[in-house]
Amino acid sequence: MTIAPLVQSLPGLFWDPDRSDHDFIAVAMGALDAPTGTRLAKHIFVADKGDYYEIKDGLPQSDRH
Repeated sequence: MTIAPLVQSLPGLFWDPDRSDHDFIAVAMGALDAPTGTRLAKHIFVADKGDYYEIKDGLPQSDRH
């Protein structure tokens, strides 16, 4: 069985990076099993967020990664 049909049928859930540099398919966290028990650690790329978003949860924020 290949995962390719599943990747194509669920865009956004799976993504395939540039195959010339990578040999994996990424899966969105929590896509297959829930609950994950994970928690946010920080917000990244906040310099690019829309001005209609307010981040008020007290977590660290970074303009970049």
